[in-house]
Amino acid sequence: MYRLSISVVFLCLAVFSAARAAADGRLHIDWTQPTGAINRAVFGIEGFPKVFAVAQRNPRLMETFLRLNPSGQVARAETWIGFFEPENDNDDPGTFDWSRLHPERMTRFIEDRDAFADFLVSIDAELMPLVCYNTEWLESGDETDPVGDKDEWVEFAAGVTHAWNVLEPEAPQVQYVEVWNEPNMPMFYGGSRASYFEIFRKTAERYHRDYPGVQVGGPALTPAHWAEPEEWYRDFIEQVGEHADFVTHHIYHGADVTPKDVAAEVVAKTDMFRALPGKENGKLALTETDAWFNGWGKTQYLLGRHFAFLDIQDCILAVMHFTTLAYNESGKYVFGVMTEPGAPLADTYWPIWMTRNLAGEMVQSRSASDAIKVVATHHRNDHRADLFAALVWNASDQTQPIELSGQLPESNLDAFVLRVDRLTPNGVEVEVLPTKHLKRLRFELPAGQAVALTLLSPGERHFAFSDLNDQEAPAVQLTADALEVTPGGEVRMKAVVTNTLNVAVRGHIEIQDLPAGWGVDALKQHPPQVELQPWQRYEMNVTLRADADPPPMNRMAVTGHAELGHLNHAVAPVAVWVDADGRDAVSLPVDLAYVKDEPDDHPQPE
Repeated sequence: MYRLSISVVFLCLAVFSAARAAADGRLHIDWTQPTGAINRAVFGIEGFPKVFAVAQRNPRLMETFLRLNPSGQVARAETWIGFFEPENDNDDPGTFDWSRLHPERMTRFIEDRDAFADFLVSIDAELMPLVCYNTEWLESGDETDPVGDKDEWVEFAAGVTHAWNVLEPEAPQVQYVEVWNEPNMPMFYGGSRASYFEIFRKTAERYHRDYPGVQVGGPALTPAHWAEPEEWYRDFIEQVGEHADFVTHHIYHGADVTPKDVAAEVVAKTDMFRALPGKENGKLALTETDAWFNGWGKTQYLLGRHFAFLDIQDCILAVMHFTTLAYNESGKYVFGVMTEPGAPLADTYWPIWMTRNLAGEMVQSRSASDAIKVVATHHRNDHRADLFAALVWNASDQTQPIELSGQLPESNLDAFVLRVDRLTPNGVEVEVLPTKHLKRLRFELPAGQAVALTLLSPGERHFAFSDLNDQEAPAVQLTADALEVTPGGEVRMKAVVTNTLNVAVRGHIEIQDLPAGWGVDALKQHPPQVELQPWQRYEMNVTLRADADPPPMNRMAVTGHAELGHLNHAVAPVAVWVDADGRDAVSLPVDLAYVKDEPDDHPQPE
């Protein structure tokens, strides 16, 4: 194989005047030397079913979600016995009466199960039903043992996989099942450890008998100290761990816990499971996790977690950051990575988005300094198109000089361009370089910032479900100078179009998805139409005026504080490149909260 050495002079990244640290910023990537498949599930998020449901009324949400590249991730789907079997189907828990069971509505949020199944197939995601909760006809009246007939509950759990794998063989085949959610939390279970362990054992035994190959996991404990998660987990391993095929857990914490601490806990719990006979290769699914703080520090935390989890990826079955759609619990903290209209939440969305091209095979990468983290991959799609990617993060508190060298397995790079995505405290900056300028890659990377480098071919999208690298149309970005707007107020916005293609484009920019009656003023020097040569960019500044109340549209779910409803009117404008040759492109929405002076009765969805 011909090996082409590359070093690049990186002319587009800004050079910063901060004093250089003593760290050695030399990096080397050899894209010709694969080291094993990357586990994309470590970049996962929780909430696929709700995204699918909400996107039916907010279509832009789906594109925002797809641009994170959910392929290779595990989709946890809450599946409730009350939806599947609202009344007992019969008196024999070993026999399904499908005339009285409802698999079409068993998954929370999903009304069209066939469409949801097609969606999961299209993005190459694994389905993990979470079989959970009790229902009125099964309640025992005993708080310590709330499920009156465990065999009937197990029939429900088995019926879920039977519906997916047997009744619908063309649907996504269930490979993993999680048994109950946070059974150590009274609001979700409330019974004794022994009673939950019996449910788990019976469920696993039936699965292993009737659905060999389908893996069963638990106990998915809340980490709340008062709920005794350590004691529950220890007893689970000792008493029923032999029946589990994998283990699940939840980790939530504050700013005093680091990504390395979280990774250490994952390893410790996996090691406890692997100490059991026959479980030497057992894995853990982190089916809920988050850190309770926001801001640039949260971005740093997520970047650090990416690298910490990649270091232990052989221990991990899946990671599910809680949650996909923004969710304010009791007015204290906002979970999530995007709003319901599809606008990214900058602190969490962009650090996950930076991993979107890390797919396929990991390749050899070396950093001369612990302060500079690097991971690189090579992915070849079904059309044999190649995508070479790397993520570089400055984990130190000082600007670092970076010098990157590498090797590629292709001798002809004429069809490729180098896409550069730089993550800063002000958002993401996109630039494109022709490969003919690749000689030596030297740049300075400020503290905490990250750069995603992608070598790809313009013209045809690499991932079938989304043009997430703008290979078929220019890249369009929209930013705002404020997160909120009041009645009669103004917001300044900037639209940026980068021609990511290898041909010139001609068109104009429009601001769309604005409430009726809102004004848009563009600076007069902007021509009605512009022509962009390959890799050229164009910026347009505009001012929005909130001249009318927008129609009700939720930014997020809010629980526990109805008086916060007046903070939850969403406005989500987008910038649209209207192309003369039909290469139209749309930015991701911008999150604006329309804040009225007084509370109202704005309804909150589930």
